[in-house]
Amino acid sequence: MKTIKPTDLQPGDIPAICTPKGFLPKGIRAFMWLWSVIHYRRIPKGKLYNHTMIVFFPGKIAEAVKRGYVRHLFMEHYADRLEHMVVFRPRQPLTAAEIEKLQQASLAMADRNVEYEILNFFYWMVYIVTNGRVDWFPKGSKIDDKVFCFEVSATHTNDYRPGFFARPSHTNTVDLQNDDRFEQLYFKE
Repeated sequence: MKTIKPTDLQPGDIPAICTPKGFLPKGIRAFMWLWSVIHYRRIPKGKLYNHTMIVFFPGKIAEAVKRGYVRHLFMEHYADRLEHMVVFRPRQPLTAAEIEKLQQASLAMADRNVEYEILNFFYWMVYIVTNGRVDWFPKGSKIDDKVFCFEVSATHTNDYRPGFFARPSHTNTVDLQNDDRFEQLYFKE
């Protein structure tokens, strides 16, 4: 198991958290478990993660929370929860040009005051139970109006590496755990 310190976070890293309490985090993890069983045909090993964010500048993250798309310091919000986290780091390091694209995309989304997609849990439930055959996710011009956490991380990854994820709004933490293009890092205690 590879470990890092919070100060080692790099642009493009996708920290994910397993929030131990709360109805919604437990529900999200239950459906992530189901996604792993249905889609990947395997019972997941280890933790399942219910929330992601993306590092756009050393020490700074962008994420979707109930008040919408926000950018802030990682340690101000997650210093006391590091033991519940994993970091998905692209195996191919970002170039200076890719970092610039990520930072510009993050700033552009912040300037638009994008709201949180409160219905995403219901979209995911239907999508997972039907193994992707029923898709209620927003389409067309409505895609950019509202976002949720997994979508922010995948969308910004596509911003610096176009086409990395075929469907950012349909990418979740189980997909990241099964994606060989990422290594999984854990915070030192």
